[in-house]
Amino acid sequence: MTFDKLTARQRRCAELAARGIPNSQIAELMGVKLRTVKAHLARVFALLGIHDGHKRTKLAALLNEHDPAPPIPSLHIFPKTYSIAALVAQGFKNNEVARVLGTTEAVVKNYLRALYDVSGMSNRTEFCAWWSAHHQRFRRTLTPED
Repeated sequence: MTFDKLTARQRRCAELAARGIPNSQIAELMGVKLRTVKAHLARVFALLGIHDGHKRTKLAALLNEHDPAPPIPSLHIFPKTYSIAALVAQGFKNNEVARVLGTTEAVVKNYLRALYDVSGMSNRTEFCAWWSAHHQRFRRTLTPED
């Protein structure tokens, strides 16, 4: 997979989308029409092989793999919290995360709210971009979380 195939506008559009900015605001920021933003994103998703699920989440993860953020200090996180964050960052939906981990969707949502607070992010896409850039700095504690 290469980012070289993206035009400058497609790259800018992808970066803004990966930060969780709505298409209408991307159009305003870039000075283009909404349909142009949608066309750029459709092309970006196709070129990067993103076809289903949380497309913006997957896009954020790919962009952060390509351009990693500077490191942050190590933080401790419980194994269940880490697992939930990792699955969400991979594009899993809440009900899918719950099924994989053998818990309920409500529990997953509670953990996500806490993760948003820790990360300072306000939505799933922003969190996923942040997590994919910083997950390697987290160390899991060995004590059970329950």
